[in-house]
Amino acid sequence: MTGNEIVEIAIKLKIKYKSTDPFKIAAMLKIDCNFVSFSKHVVQAYILRPHENLEPFIFINSNFDKKSQQIFCAHELGHAILHNNPCNHFDGNPLSNSTEHEANLFAIALLFNPQLFNTDIEEMNNYTLKAILDHNVSYT
Repeated sequence: MTGNEIVEIAIKLKIKYKSTDPFKIAAMLKIDCNFVSFSKHVVQAYILRPHENLEPFIFINSNFDKKSQQIFCAHELGHAILHNNPCNHFDGNPLSNSTEHEANLFAIALLFNPQLFNTDIEEMNNYTLKAILDHNVSYT
C-alpha cells in the first residue's frame, strides 16, 4: 500500500466519523479497545486478531496519560485497518519494519493535520514518523 493510500484512508475516516479520536473511530468500526496495566517500559500497546474473519482487539497500557494512549490507539488502529496479521509482533528493528512504518504514517495522518508539516508526510521515513509520535508520548 502506498503512503498516499494510507493517508487517504485516515483522512476519509476523520471525515466520515467527524473525529480524530482513535478510540471513537475504533468503536464505530466495532474494534474493542481494552486497557491493561503493564510497566511503561515493557508494553505500550498491541493488537490481537483472534481470527482473520473477526474484528481485532486493541490493548492499551493504562499506565500512560490520555494523550499517549490516543497515540498508541491510533497506531494500533492503523494495524487493525491496514494489516490482517493475527498479532502485530515484529522481529528486529521496528524502524525498518514496513508494517510499523504504515501504522505510524496512519497515526500521524489521523491525529494531525498533514498540511501543518513542511513536507509531505507520505515522504517521511519511519524514523521521522516515530520521532513525531514519541515526542507526544510521556514515558515518565
